[in-house]
Amino acid sequence: MENINGSIRLNDEKDIIQSNGKKLWNPKGFLILSILFSFLPAAVLYSLNYGRLGLSKKRNISLVVSFVFFTVMISMVFVINLGIMKSIFYGVNIGAAIFMNNNQAKIFENHMKNGGKKASYIVPTLISIVITAVILSVAFYSINIPDQKLIFKGNELYYTERISRQDVEKLGIYLSEQGFLNENQKASIKIDKLWNTYKLSLIIDKTRIEDKELEQSAKDMINELSKNVFNDNKVDIVFCDNVFKPLKTITK
Repeated sequence: MENINGSIRLNDEKDIIQSNGKKLWNPKGFLILSILFSFLPAAVLYSLNYGRLGLSKKRNISLVVSFVFFTVMISMVFVINLGIMKSIFYGVNIGAAIFMNNNQAKIFENHMKNGGKKASYIVPTLISIVITAVILSVAFYSINIPDQKLIFKGNELYYTERISRQDVEKLGIYLSEQGFLNENQKASIKIDKLWNTYKLSLIIDKTRIEDKELEQSAKDMINELSKNVFNDNKVDIVFCDNVFKPLKTITK
């Protein structure tokens, strides 16, 4: 490393890094940020550190790689067991934070020695809290609600990719004919299938979760649906809250 008019040149960098008057985030904080939220906020600050040192190419590449990798990790949630995915994601967060700290530790040290300043973590942390809260609220609200639905007499019948449209239409027609779906009393229903068992989710008032009469009605419906709609396959009815979060499962 050599000083050139208030600048520093690192042995492993071809770029001249201007330090005086700049504020950089201490890379030691990346680990805490990654543990509390994810590696993404830390990766953004890591990238911005490069930008503040005049290394715009490194900043841009780092930002693109970070967002792409984060998107890939989120997408894996839909194909990998959630418990396993939590462990993988936690390990990735720790590994990424350690890498970013090691990669910029010497840069930050030289930056401080040459009159640079520390950037505050207050605003990034507050932004991370807000973004995390929004993501979690959306996830909790929509995680059990499929994207696909059909409308029968003004009522919504949601279904997953494991259910054929033919089965959904047959179910909707049957429930309409039986008066369960009608224009006077709106209802939202979800149908899913696990192995050979059809899962019919009904939204109910939580105060009725232990209602024996309601439970018996559900059992009667199970028999009717199995016989008249699902070709004698097993059917379960799941009592849910207003976002289809399961509360109680009724079986035959």
